[in-house]
Amino acid sequence: MFFQHNFKFNDNLIEKKHLISFFEQDSKCNLRTAPKLTHSHIFPGPFEKMKVFLAAQVFSQSVAAGMETYLVSNKLESSSKATIDFIENMDKLFDIFNSSRRPTSKNFNRPFKQTKEQEDHLKYVHNFFTNLIIISKKEQTDVINRMKFINEKANCINDLDAILTQIPTDSDLDISTLFADKTPFQFKKTCPLSIGHVDYRNLEIPEQNAFIYVCGYIMSKFLTRHSCEICLEYAKTQKNLDPSFLLCFFKAYENAEKSTFGNLNMPHENFYNYVYSLESEFINSFPILSVEKGIGDKLKMRMLNIDYEHPCPNFDKDYLLNFFLRFRIYASIKFLNRHLVSEKKIKNRKLAILQHL
Repeated sequence: MFFQHNFKFNDNLIEKKHLISFFEQDSKCNLRTAPKLTHSHIFPGPFEKMKVFLAAQVFSQSVAAGMETYLVSNKLESSSKATIDFIENMDKLFDIFNSSRRPTSKNFNRPFKQTKEQEDHLKYVHNFFTNLIIISKKEQTDVINRMKFINEKANCINDLDAILTQIPTDSDLDISTLFADKTPFQFKKTCPLSIGHVDYRNLEIPEQNAFIYVCGYIMSKFLTRHSCEICLEYAKTQKNLDPSFLLCFFKAYENAEKSTFGNLNMPHENFYNYVYSLESEFINSFPILSVEKGIGDKLKMRMLNIDYEHPCPNFDKDYLLNFFLRFRIYASIKFLNRHLVSEKKIKNRKLAILQHL
């Protein structure tokens, strides 16, 4: 319904056009803030509309955080804020109704205990849908009276009342009864910088943020192999909010220390520059070497001359380099395959395949 009509709540318009604008900009980047989004998510076909996981991935914190980053970077209209808030609130609602039995880092995905935070959000969502105005994109008129399932409150209002009912502590009612369990690779060219003089800040702000997030992921994987005090401190070097760290700030879940970036790894500046040097070499070399045998070894030979100093004497640079190559090759093939599958017209898909022979 959100894809067919505009929503209006408290005089704020919630529109799909902001989601489309975000997707079109983000999908052109080598490193994306919302990598799971595909053409099928934004423009679903008749059968794709029935796939719940596509809707869940659209209405997710990752998408909301990515859009928030683009908004702060002036890449989205200021009016997109209402749409971002809507997506974030739907993500929290999905988390509550699909809560895990085990505690997780997401507050609303934790076991439902009818906390004030959980209850307040359910009340907010109830008020949202009660007062929601649905506006036709073509006629620009309120069409909520045509929505039979909304007028009948979707036959679930009693269930929501049961959820919001205060259960006495001495009640015999078990909460569990309420909540059951040639080369095809085309990259956007980076600035023509030589190895050894690379600065990731030459990227545009949204792509900087995606890059920083990926670096944190790479560092977290390294820490599973070796995590001394020096390495742990190095992985949490960044403390202050910077335009390049907005995505991590918006994606971070609140931790016990209430730190700016939660439990996300934010390593030293020289680590970002090193990974960006690897990325620049990969983008320049991979399209050429992708049709040859032993591509991993050949790429590694080109990257061995990139200087990097880590404060820990036990830092395994070879492991880090191997992991980066494996991760980057996998991501390139994955997104290429996704692009081919997203070709809606058979004619265009056949043409794309023939071009990649």
